[in-house]
Amino acid sequence: MTLPLAGLLQPSGAAGRSIISADCVHFDCSISSDGVQIDLSKAQTAALPEATAGGGKVGTTTYKPGTKYEYDTKFRCPSNFPGREEIPCGAAMQGCKNIENAGTGDVYRIWRRVDVDGKIRGPWDNVGTTCWPELVPGSHKPRLTLAMIEHEWSLTPFTKPQLSIQPVNNRTLVTLPTYFQLSWPTTGYEPGEERTVTLLGRTIKIRPTLKSNSYSFGDGTDSGPTTSLGGPWPTGDIRHAYNNPGSFRATVTTTYAGQYTLDGGAWTDLPGTTTITSPAEPLLVLTSTNHLY
Repeated sequence: MTLPLAGLLQPSGAAGRSIISADCVHFDCSISSDGVQIDLSKAQTAALPEATAGGGKVGTTTYKPGTKYEYDTKFRCPSNFPGREEIPCGAAMQGCKNIENAGTGDVYRIWRRVDVDGKIRGPWDNVGTTCWPELVPGSHKPRLTLAMIEHEWSLTPFTKPQLSIQPVNNRTLVTLPTYFQLSWPTTGYEPGEERTVTLLGRTIKIRPTLKSNSYSFGDGTDSGPTTSLGGPWPTGDIRHAYNNPGSFRATVTTTYAGQYTLDGGAWTDLPGTTTITSPAEPLLVLTSTNHLY
């Protein structure tokens, strides 16, 4: 037997709100790999009633069965309650990312109250949390989602790493240590550089972060992944000695991670990475010959 939702609501005594009891026998309390508990499954969210099953009272006003509910959904963040400005937080915007078929990947708390003729309204009840706010009755307002921020991240033009080599003129000798250094051109966004966008009236800053560099010396050998940018002779820590003469093409591949902040809040990691490879830098390796005079 499925218990009615109202039967699981217990008054909290705070501003007329209610809190939901932890009844996972009757609710599908999904747990993500991040330990986030979701009270309502997709089916249970879709089955939320649009109106009351029975009658009751709001203050001194009596309402009949079938009286409409007013619903409100907000990011599950500590400061978010009905009637207040919604403030997103990183935990809510990624709370459902590891739950199967979880829509936008964001976790919301559902609130509702009895709406008598649009004039007399009861206290807000906390119905529970869900990954499917779009299925809540009356949901129609545009929502800022992690997917929107990830899309802006994908549109960010990252700077392409540039590789320089010493000795000068990209000419070196067999067995001589050759030094490699990565630099960031001015075109595009380099690690730590912020891009600002506005989505649904929210100010969002996005910045790439350096996850790793992998150097390929063109002779079948590599160095990395590492966070080092290398450096010039004699202090650079990315160096390589070629065993054979010839023409080679060296590259560096940078893996970017990303972060975002909402309305000046704390920086939060974005899921996933982006990889960009530098233009190939030609290198000529020569042999040296000793002459007796």
